[in-house]
Amino acid sequence: MPERQPEYIQLTSTELGYLERSAYPERSAYIRGLLNGEYNYTVVAEFESGRSSEVGLEQIARSGLDPTPAKFTRRIVILQRVDAED
Repeated sequence: MPERQPEYIQLTSTELGYLERSAYPERSAYIRGLLNGEYNYTVVAEFESGRSSEVGLEQIARSGLDPTPAKFTRRIVILQRVDAED
């Protein structure tokens, strides 16, 4: 993973979820390292959108259009590579 060095990296809720999972320690360490600057990347943007805890027929109807669980929070972190010469 660290051998590739794209200009930007996008981490979504899925990747960020590895920070809380003990089943994938290598992946968790890599994601944590990206966020801590170990791989010459810095966070340049963060986006988050939450979902309400609506219940009943409205939630059932919405799930047909958007299957994301009602309490799921979408989060995106954008990292930009920092060149060593800078």
